[in-house]
Amino acid sequence: MVERTTTRTQTVTVPAPPRPAVRMSGQPYTLPEGAVEWAEALKALRSVVGAGQIYPFREQLAKICERTAQELREAVPA
Repeated sequence: MVERTTTRTQTVTVPAPPRPAVRMSGQPYTLPEGAVEWAEALKALRSVVGAGQIYPFREQLAKICERTAQELREAVPA
C-alpha cells in the first residue's frame, strides 16, 4: 500500500469591508441614537440654519422636517 499526501492551495479574494461614512470634517458619521440625541441634532441644525450654512439644501430640509413633524403629530404611542 502506498500513502500519498497532497496539498492544495486556493486563493480567495475577499472584498474590502465598507468604509464608514465620514463627515466633511473627517470625523466618522453616525446617526443620533434615541430621542434625546435627535433633539440635540435638531438644535444643532437650527443653529446652522440661522448662520446661513445650509442655503443650497434649505428647501429639501424644510420639506423633510415638515413631513417628519406631521408624522410625529400623527403617531400613535405603542
